[in-house]
Amino acid sequence: MGERGRPHRRRPAGRPSARLLPPGALPGQGALRRPHRRHVRLRRARRLPRGHRTAGRGGACRQGRLGHGAGRTRPDDRQNRSFTITLPERSPCWQDQIIPAIKDCADAFLAAPIANLGHRGIEKAAAQVPKWLLRAGDPRQDLPQAALLMEKAGTGGALFRALYRDFLGECVQLIDDSDLRAGHKLYGEAAILWTDVATLIAKAGESGDAGYLERARVLLHDLSRIEKDAMQLLRRL
Repeated sequence: MGERGRPHRRRPAGRPSARLLPPGALPGQGALRRPHRRHVRLRRARRLPRGHRTAGRGGACRQGRLGHGAGRTRPDDRQNRSFTITLPERSPCWQDQIIPAIKDCADAFLAAPIANLGHRGIEKAAAQVPKWLLRAGDPRQDLPQAALLMEKAGTGGALFRALYRDFLGECVQLIDDSDLRAGHKLYGEAAILWTDVATLIAKAGESGDAGYLERARVLLHDLSRIEKDAMQLLRRL
């Protein structure tokens, strides 16, 4: 019997005791809270679409090629270590897909849906870069970190341009086209200039000299023009 003559409630098997949790680990100084009924209903209502087979966290996931490409509801990619993609019986010749893929990429770059993407996004970055010293909370840390990401990660800097330059270089060996060769050359120039931009941004943060950001602005204007010219050539393939 508990306080006031009430019987103790037995804890369901497998449910951890609140006494084992350190104070502050959960709201209420270690006391367990039951999830809201609405949240429970949402969890129970979630169903995997047909074609999915997935274990718990870290399991495998099976999905057809079209379903994956359509972006339909599926288990969180981060919870799956591998995907098995079912290809059609007669796979298309990958050499025949090179030019359509390059043209699709060029179209997406030149007709980006928002101003933060494509050559317009580079122009916007050029306008914002000179303000970074004033806007950064800790310029000595934040600007070198931004430069590192620009050089080593993501699609908004030197890394993507170097990858695309190398991709176009391999395509040139398979396809004899003057526009393709010109686009490859321009992206070679862009990769070098993006590295220069990252270097200038890092120096601005380390020194506090806004002159480096002004030089980066000029290079970004050049990059916007170079990449726009390159994609216009590649779109004509």
